[in-house]
Amino acid sequence: MKKTAFFIPLVFFFIFLSCKEEEVMQDAEAIISEIKVYPNPATEVIYFKLENRLEEAIRFEITDVSGKTELSGQVSFKNSEEQSIEIGHLKGGLYLIYFKLDNAETVKRIIKDDL
Repeated sequence: MKKTAFFIPLVFFFIFLSCKEEEVMQDAEAIISEIKVYPNPATEVIYFKLENRLEEAIRFEITDVSGKTELSGQVSFKNSEEQSIEIGHLKGGLYLIYFKLDNAETVKRIIKDDL
């Protein structure tokens, strides 16, 4: 058997896997881009809302504008479309919330008000 007879199907297999991985990443990007964060500005609590239920947990990281991580964790939309996070301990100012699912990431901005 020639080596090329084995090599060609193998190339197509890797191309197929690469396309599937890209589809999954695009799906993850579409999912996390739909997360809504409110109220904005917020004082004590922020809510994350995702209309569609999702089996996987989404990682989040809240940073100040200098890049210092103030809060991180995971939220699950498996049983509920809305999750809440306490932010009352944060100083007033602008924060960035990074949401990560698989290799996809999106960023939302929120203003924390001090009362």
